[in-house]
Amino acid sequence: MKAFRFSALALAGAAVSSTALADNTDVYIRNGQIYSHENSFFVSAGAYQGSELYQGVDSKLRPFGNLGYNGKDFNASLANINYRFFGNDKDLFNLSVYLGSPGIALKDSDAAALGGIHERKLSGDLGINLDTQLGFGTLSTSVQHDVTNRYNGFIGQVRYAVPLNLGWGTVVPYAGVSYLSRDFTQYYFGVSKAEANKQHKDYQPGKAFTYNAGYKLIVPLSEHLELSQSSNFNYLDSAIA
Repeated sequence: MKAFRFSALALAGAAVSSTALADNTDVYIRNGQIYSHENSFFVSAGAYQGSELYQGVDSKLRPFGNLGYNGKDFNASLANINYRFFGNDKDLFNLSVYLGSPGIALKDSDAAALGGIHERKLSGDLGINLDTQLGFGTLSTSVQHDVTNRYNGFIGQVRYAVPLNLGWGTVVPYAGVSYLSRDFTQYYFGVSKAEANKQHKDYQPGKAFTYNAGYKLIVPLSEHLELSQSSNFNYLDSAIA
């Protein structure tokens, strides 16, 4: 694995409002996510590239797409579904539940260096998120647990994000830390006795912390069209690096 990980994503998106509101293009933090175009359906397409999580796997430019709906309390996309059940935009605290995934999957065919490693499947996680309005931004604290019998553990996350209006667009810098349970690290980063070979020794990591910082830039082109670009930098715990 790698101690440092960098990723970048560029998207062009279109949104169609489901209400009569004309000014719904503001960027905001809700349910732990960065959104724009409230009360709108959206579709986006672009490209993604970043350093791979596992050594020996080549970094490639990949197409990326998404679609869904951004509502007042309910949001749904191909990556995340969430619902705010406590609080509103003016409250200090908001609580929401969500269904998402850490986004990690692995096959030994991904690289010759992974020969003998069994498949690690994508998980589906159920979580709860607390948004706290703090200073000029939002502190999002969440806990999620695997509900698909993949790693059978949990992840805890804390992230602070601040939307900054630049006039011609909005940038949202953020920084946070994640806690990975022992079940998570052993499933995605461990090597079992059955998998151990000349390339990979038996390894059972413990719990781990990862640290991340990045930003998302959103530039509106019209009432319904925008460009966005995001970059993220991760520092991985020595238990999984």
